[in-house]
Amino acid sequence: MSRELLRRLWEASAFDHAPLRHDLGVYHVKYTELTGQRLENRLESAVHRRECVAVAGTSGSGKSSLIQHVLGPLADGVAPITVPVAVEPAGALGDVREVVGLIVQAIEALVKDLPISAAGNALEGVTPSRPVGPGRAWAGDVGASWFGAGVSVNLQRQMPQRAELKRSANSALESLAALLAVIEGEEREIAPVLVFDDTDRLLATGGSERREVTRSFFSTVLRALRGLRAAVVVAAQNTYFEDPELRKDLVGVVSDCIVLPRLPSSDAVAKVLASRIRHHVGDAVALDDVISGEAVQRLYELYVREFDGALRNVISVAHVALGDAYDSGHGRISVPVVEQAARWIRPLRS
Repeated sequence: MSRELLRRLWEASAFDHAPLRHDLGVYHVKYTELTGQRLENRLESAVHRRECVAVAGTSGSGKSSLIQHVLGPLADGVAPITVPVAVEPAGALGDVREVVGLIVQAIEALVKDLPISAAGNALEGVTPSRPVGPGRAWAGDVGASWFGAGVSVNLQRQMPQRAELKRSANSALESLAALLAVIEGEEREIAPVLVFDDTDRLLATGGSERREVTRSFFSTVLRALRGLRAAVVVAAQNTYFEDPELRKDLVGVVSDCIVLPRLPSSDAVAKVLASRIRHHVGDAVALDDVISGEAVQRLYELYVREFDGALRNVISVAHVALGDAYDSGHGRISVPVVEQAARWIRPLRS
C-alpha cells in the first residue's frame, strides 16, 4: 500500500515546487504554526487599511504562498489585482504611466476572463479543502468574491483608452482611480489590492540601470500608487531593504515590511510537507508513511546549509525524491533517496 501511496502523490504532483498560483494559498501553512508569528493577520489587516506593504524574503522563501493565502479566492472584503511584471522590459517599472498601464491591463483581463454570466457562480465549489493540483484549475481564480455582473459592466464603461494612459502620469492615475472606485463600491466595502508578486527577477540590484529602476519603483511609482484608495502589496528580495539607499527611498512609502523568518526546525518542514500530503490524500495518511523522520531532518539541513532559506528548493528535492523512491520500489522516502535527489537539484537552484 505504501508504494501505491507514493504513486498517487507523484501523479498528483503533491510536492511540485511551482504549483498553479491559486494552489499556493491552499497549500500554505500559517506562520503561527511554523514560527509562532501572526504574519497572515498582519498582512490582512494592512490591506484592509489600504496600506503599502512589502513582503520580503529570499527567492523561494514563501512570499507568494503568504500573499496567495491572504488574498486568494476565499478572502473577504478585498479585490486582489495581480500585476504581472516579470516579463516586462526592465525600465517599465520605473515609469508611473507604464505601471498604471500594466494595472489597467490586469483589470481588463479580469473583466474578459470571467464572463458576466459566470460571475454569479464563480465561487461555487470553492472551499478550504477544494481539489488542488494539475487539472484542478479553478475558473474563478480572480479573487471573484468582489466580482459581479454590475461591477463588470461598470468597469467596461470606465476602461480608459491607451492614449489616456500615455498622456501624463496624472491623467493615467485619474483613469486608474475611476476603475478602483468601481471596484471599491459606493459603500467602500471592498479594498482594492494591487499585487506585485513577481519582482524578484526584474528588480535585480545588480547593475546601475537596474538599480535606478528599483529605486524609481520603490520611491516614485509606489508613492504615486499610495495616493489611490487601494492597498499595494509588493513581494521583494530582502536585499532591497538591507541596502541603505534603497531603505531610505522606502521611508514614508512602505507602511510595513513583513520579513519572512527562517523555519526554526525540521518540525516546520514536516508541517509543510504534511500539508501537501493532506490536501491530496486526506488526513488518514501520516507523514511517516511517505518520508522518514531522518529524511525530513536531512531536508531541513539542506534548507539551512545549502539553500539559504529557500523552501522552494527543499520541496523540489522532495518532489524528485518522491519519484525516485517510487521508481526504485521503495515504500517511502529515505535519507539516501533525498541525497540522490539533492545532487540533481543543487546545480539547478537559483
